[in-house]
Amino acid sequence: MNFDHRYDTEGGDWDGGALYIRANRGPFTCVEGERFTENGCNTENLIGAHAFPGLTAFGRISRGHPAGTHITSTGGPFTLGVGDTVQFQFLMANHQGVVGTISPNLEIDSISAVSVPDGDGDGMPDDYEDANGLDKAANDSAGDSDLDDSSNLHEFLTETNPQNDDSDDDSILDGSETNTGIFVSATYTGTNPLSEDSDSDGLTDAVETNTQIFVDANNTGSNPNLADTDNKGFSDGFEINSAVDPNDDACVPAVWSVRNATSSVPLNSIVDTRALFESPANIIAEIHTFEININFRENAQGPFPDSRTFPVLPGQDTDTNDYGLLATSTIFIGDPGVCTFGFNKDDGGGLFIDGEVAMIDGRNRGSTTTLRATYLPYGTL
Repeated sequence: MNFDHRYDTEGGDWDGGALYIRANRGPFTCVEGERFTENGCNTENLIGAHAFPGLTAFGRISRGHPAGTHITSTGGPFTLGVGDTVQFQFLMANHQGVVGTISPNLEIDSISAVSVPDGDGDGMPDDYEDANGLDKAANDSAGDSDLDDSSNLHEFLTETNPQNDDSDDDSILDGSETNTGIFVSATYTGTNPLSEDSDSDGLTDAVETNTQIFVDANNTGSNPNLADTDNKGFSDGFEINSAVDPNDDACVPAVWSVRNATSSVPLNSIVDTRALFESPANIIAEIHTFEININFRENAQGPFPDSRTFPVLPGQDTDTNDYGLLATSTIFIGDPGVCTFGFNKDDGGGLFIDGEVAMIDGRNRGSTTTLRATYLPYGTL
């Protein structure tokens, strides 16, 4: 079935819309993941206080929404018998009344459904069997044309090629890529047979052997179903590119070291904030993390997408004062010249290069971007 829709929900993983289906007045089930073949759900593991916790949904903002453009999503195929009835249901969940920035938050413009013939009743449409060299006059659903340990019917349902034993060319047989997200063995990898990089961490599934022992870039030992095997905040591919073992949570790439703290005394200036971290007697609580990107927001309505809660705060959309962030990193300047630095911050911030002030904007202000161009010489700073 196809439906044209557009949506704009609260950012992050809070809100979303979902499609449900049921046959013959049985229970409704959510249509997720591979059951969409075009423009499927884009938000995973919803965390809002609503009916969809842990499910995937259509969230954030759809392409072209401000111009009134709809996107077409295709779900199915759904296997039905002669005389079956089917119902589709659209649901929308909002977390604690916060909605998207553009109306409508969810709009379904049109819906269409098409049934396809299956003359031999083997669960595979006749046109699919014709296109893939199968026999539409006989039940060959259990056959395995390409000898990849995946039946013809299973390949139809998973959209793999029944005449190609490795549909995504990642050097793992389709039958071994069980798409469960759980690695059991080299013949039950849990990976996606339609993606050479199931966890989108920059490494192909075949090199992530899940032994937990790093050998080299062709045998990383990392989990092909987890983008961050050692759960220290960096993707496995990033760690390999940074010459770091993706299985060892004690090995940290040289990126941003971020201290985030709440203060027992008012923080009215950048001087106050730096003093808090230099003489931490007034720190109530502090969380130290390592970050590739720093995009923390108190209210999730900043200029950049996919913001996160400040680590020291209980959540976004909270009214909290007197907390600060100190981020430190080292960069190498291979080509000296003028570089532009900037930050967007509510109530100001500052940039220091080699301990010297590059820019400070400590005003009590709303969300504002501050930029500064400065000449940097060759070397490390």
